[in-house]
Amino acid sequence: MSIIPKGNVLESQLERVLEQEGLLNAFEDERIQVVVLPSFPELGKLVALRFIEWVQHNPEGVASLPTGKTPEYFIRWMNQDLGPKPSRDLASQVKYLVIAGDLVEGIGIFPDQLDELTISTQKAQYEEAARLLDKLPDHIETIIIPGNHDAVRRSLPQPAIPESHAPGLYANPRIHMAPNPISLTLNGVKIFVAHGSALSDILGSTPGHDFRNPVTAVEL
Repeated sequence: MSIIPKGNVLESQLERVLEQEGLLNAFEDERIQVVVLPSFPELGKLVALRFIEWVQHNPEGVASLPTGKTPEYFIRWMNQDLGPKPSRDLASQVKYLVIAGDLVEGIGIFPDQLDELTISTQKAQYEEAARLLDKLPDHIETIIIPGNHDAVRRSLPQPAIPESHAPGLYANPRIHMAPNPISLTLNGVKIFVAHGSALSDILGSTPGHDFRNPVTAVEL
């Protein structure tokens, strides 16, 4: 789990606790501090805590739904059906959900991927995403851009995920499909949204940059 570049001030209370507990590691061959945990459930709890902490400082809400049980828990929280009262009150203030790709796992993204999928067609994956997002409260507006796992071309700029692949998403008037990247103004706040897959192109083709030091590509 990536945290922050070395030498930066710890702005997050969670990160300060991790440092106090000796869980915030700085490896010699990496420029980003990381947390190494023994299991995916522990990682999921930590990510959820960091997300809630972030939302407390950004109540208009921008998030990305990963796979697994996290979307179900997130949707329950958004419906104020999970967590203590202060946390539920915070959920009631969220107005926008921005999903910066990948909305689905996709098909044929890497070798033997089909062996790992529980939903083996891309259209069915989008149907499941539509089912989950339909459970969000009625006041939530969702903006979705594609990523490199979605049913669009890999090169940038990417068009919005087509309706032919995701009719259930287009049928929901509270869901807005957009291209990658895109600039938005939400409640008066200007936001630039990008999936970030262009970093792979920069790291793989630009002299002096490699995947061991992704921060240099971000700076570029």
